[in-house]
Amino acid sequence: MPHWLVSRGVSGIDLATPLDRAIPYAPAAAYAYALCYVLIFVPPLVAWDARLFRHAARGITAVLVTSFACFVAFPARVRYPPIGGDVGEWILRKNALFADFGFNAFPSLHVALAVFAALSVHDARPALRVPVWLATVAIALSTVLVKRHFVVDVPAGAWLGGACYRVLLAGEVATWRASLAPQGARDASA
Repeated sequence: MPHWLVSRGVSGIDLATPLDRAIPYAPAAAYAYALCYVLIFVPPLVAWDARLFRHAARGITAVLVTSFACFVAFPARVRYPPIGGDVGEWILRKNALFADFGFNAFPSLHVALAVFAALSVHDARPALRVPVWLATVAIALSTVLVKRHFVVDVPAGAWLGGACYRVLLAGEVATWRASLAPQGARDASA
């Protein structure tokens, strides 16, 4: 998609604010940025239920399709800093192999997928809430610290991930959790 935008002479929309310019480049945050590539697999796997797996996959697909539509309709573009040899920059170099030319910024797909995963775990596997929410916060912070996103991309991504979860998975998780409750607890709630 970025190649298509560049080939059509799209220069991209700069959403940088004074806050974006004040945030220092912190390449070591790339380790947190890369957590998204692990967290994306969490929603389909937390329930061990075929129906929930399908709904989680649909939710992830909705996040991806909606993000890509936004990338084309509103081509925000981040100007990446040069990648050097500092700690964490090897991850950014590998990520640059996707060559998005700084496009694909609004909303943050990293944050959208992380929030979708965190909400999935929050409701389906409460014992995993803390580590997954910590990873989600780390991912959100890292997106601006590694200068791959503008500050405004973060809440936009969080909203997208939350909306897709609420529309496509929350009800299914609630039904699944209720089915796990002991019969007496189900009878009392009816």
